[in-house]
Amino acid sequence: MIQVSINERSDGSTAGLLIEGHAGLASAGNDILCAAVSVLSENLGASLTLLLEVPAEIHANDGLYRVTVPLKHHSDASELLFQSTILGLRVLAEQYPERMRLSRTRAPE
Repeated sequence: MIQVSINERSDGSTAGLLIEGHAGLASAGNDILCAAVSVLSENLGASLTLLLEVPAEIHANDGLYRVTVPLKHHSDASELLFQSTILGLRVLAEQYPERMRLSRTRAPE
C-alpha cells in the first residue's frame, strides 16, 4: 500500500509531502502505480528546486519520498506545484483505492 501524507500548515498551505510504501501490483520495476507515483513525486522535487530554485528538503529512499518547503520559501508558485502533484496523486488513489491512500496532517508551527 502506498501512503501519501499531505502536511499542511494552519493557513491551509502545503508544507510538504511524505510518500511511503509500494503498491504491490507487479514486481519491482514493473509496477505501473509505483512508477506513476514516482514520476509525480520526482517531478515535484525537480520543479521546486530547478524551476523555482526553492531550497526544498528532499529525501528519497526505496519506498519513501519526502519533500518539504520551509515556510520562508513558500510561494504561490510552490503551492501550485504541490497542488498539481496532489491532484495527480488523488486521481491515482481514486483509481487504485485498495493500493493507495491519501491523508492530511498538520505541520508543526
